[in-house]
Amino acid sequence: MSSDQIGAVDSQHEASHKFDYFLQICEDQGTALYRKNVLTIGCGDGAFTNALFHHEAHVTGLDRSVRKLTDAKSRNPNITYRKGDAEHLPFERDSFDVVIAFGVWHLFDRPKVLSEASRVLTEHGTLLIVSEKVISSNESSETTSFFPEEWYEEWEETKWNISNQWSVEDVSSKWFPEKTFFQNDQKLNQFNLVEVETHYNCITLRK
Repeated sequence: MSSDQIGAVDSQHEASHKFDYFLQICEDQGTALYRKNVLTIGCGDGAFTNALFHHEAHVTGLDRSVRKLTDAKSRNPNITYRKGDAEHLPFERDSFDVVIAFGVWHLFDRPKVLSEASRVLTEHGTLLIVSEKVISSNESSETTSFFPEEWYEEWEETKWNISNQWSVEDVSSKWFPEKTFFQNDQKLNQFNLVEVETHYNCITLRK
């Protein structure tokens, strides 16, 4: 196995561990995923969808990108993936117990997706929206809003009820360069680093 392959395996293991922790917190917060019919919209390369599969959810991934879906299928060929748009879901009414938008809600025509999610969810189904936010060590997470105010207004206007909302801190901290200084083309400070954490703001909605 090459060093690149080893790095890829390590990266996938870290991502899997992170998502395992995240999914357990979701369960603790009342979002049942184990052996539920789950749809991930905007699933991308399938990393999160794969974690749901190993959490024993009956999961389906949807994305509009053929390249992303190819990557997702190569990660786990046992997962069902469909090409399509979140605004026009290619599924029958009452198909899923949970619909999840992980880090992609801002990309959609949200009122259309809300309508489609309502159609494909079962009577007591749940829409889970997750937004990623990177917070530096000198920034307080308590001062930041969970989601943009306009999103709350859209949910209220379309008669979605907030069931719960919570925040999950990433299990690993990362270090990123904050600044690099130059003088006479000489790099003076290459490792002025700042510690950051990824927070996942979550909300569950029901009709």
